[in-house]
Amino acid sequence: MDTTGAVTVHVELSRGTRRFISRLVVHPGKEFYAVRTVSFGRTVSTIELSMADGRTGYVRCRCGRCPEETRVTMGCPDRYIRFVFQLSRPTVDLSLNESLAPVPLSRSETVLLGPVPGITFTSGPTIPMHEIIILVEYSLIESWFAEEDRTIPPALASLFGECRAFSGALVGCTTPRMDLALRQLVTCDPQGCLARVYQEATIHELIVMRLAQLDSDPIAAVPVVLMRRDLERLEQARVVLGSTYRNPPKIGELSRMVGLNRTKLKAGFRQRYGTTVCRYIRSQRMNHAYRALRDGSCNVTEAAGLVGYSSLSAFSAAFKDEFDVSPCRVRGTRIAAVPLRQSPCSQPSVN
Repeated sequence: MDTTGAVTVHVELSRGTRRFISRLVVHPGKEFYAVRTVSFGRTVSTIELSMADGRTGYVRCRCGRCPEETRVTMGCPDRYIRFVFQLSRPTVDLSLNESLAPVPLSRSETVLLGPVPGITFTSGPTIPMHEIIILVEYSLIESWFAEEDRTIPPALASLFGECRAFSGALVGCTTPRMDLALRQLVTCDPQGCLARVYQEATIHELIVMRLAQLDSDPIAAVPVVLMRRDLERLEQARVVLGSTYRNPPKIGELSRMVGLNRTKLKAGFRQRYGTTVCRYIRSQRMNHAYRALRDGSCNVTEAAGLVGYSSLSAFSAAFKDEFDVSPCRVRGTRIAAVPLRQSPCSQPSVN
C-alpha cells in the first residue's frame, strides 16, 4: 500500500505481557474515522481516530480500570504538533523519550508537543486513563499567523526550532472553557456531515484557545540552553508550585529548593512551559476556585480563602481577568451556562 503523504498513527496498548497494536492510516484529502475496541478480561479499552482532511484531527484513548499498569504508546509524522489533554482525574505519566523524566499530567493540565518521535502514557494499577490528542500540521498554524501578518509565539516556535536543547513540550492549564469544549467533543457523534463539521469546529476552538495562552504575552523570551538536569529541576519547580499554589514559595526560595539560579529558573520556566511562574500560580488558583464555585461547594469568600487570597476584591479582579466573568455568576452554575472568554493574563500579585 502506498502511504506517501499519508498520516500514519501507530498506537500500542500494553498491560503486563499483553499487547494490542493498531496502525491507522489516513490518505491525503480523505476524511477518516475509526474506533478500535480492545478487551483485556473484563476491562474494555477504546482507541478512536478522526481526521478531517489529513491536516487536523484527533486521537482519543480511553482505558478502564485494570489491576495492572497500563501503557499507551502513540507515534505520528513529525510535521504535526500534538495538543494533549488529560480527561481522567487521576494523574497519568507522559513520557517523551527515555532521556527525560516523565511529565505527571493531571486533569487540569495540557501539554503541547513538538516533533518528538513517540509519546507514552502510563497509569498505575486500577487507575483509568482517558486522553485526547489533537493533531495539527505545523504549516497550517504558520499560515494562520501569516494571514494576520504576525509572528509565531517564541515558545511555540521553539518546538520546531533547530536548537535541540529544547525539551519539545510545553505544559499549560486546561481552562474551564477548554473543559467544556473537550466534553462537547467526546459527546459528539461523528457520523453525518453536520456532526463532522461541528467536531472539526470544536477541534479548531481548542487549538485556538491553547495557542492564545502562548500568544498572550508580547514580550519574547530570551532562549536559554537547558540541560537534562535543568529540565528535571524545572519540572520539580512546577510540581512544587502545583501543590503549594495556595501559599507558594517566593522566587528566591523556590530557586534554592530546586537548585537553579533565579535567572535560569524564570527564563527556563517560561521557555519550558510557555508561561511565567506568577501566571502559572494564578492559573492554578483560578482554576481550582472556578471548579469549587461551579460545584457549589463554597461561596465566593470561601473560594478566595481556599486558593490563598485574603482580599476578596483582589480575588474577584483576578478571577474576572482570567475568565471574563465574575465569581458570583459561576457559583452553582453549569459550565455551559457561563459565557467564558479566555483573556490575556496580566502579571498577578500573589497574596
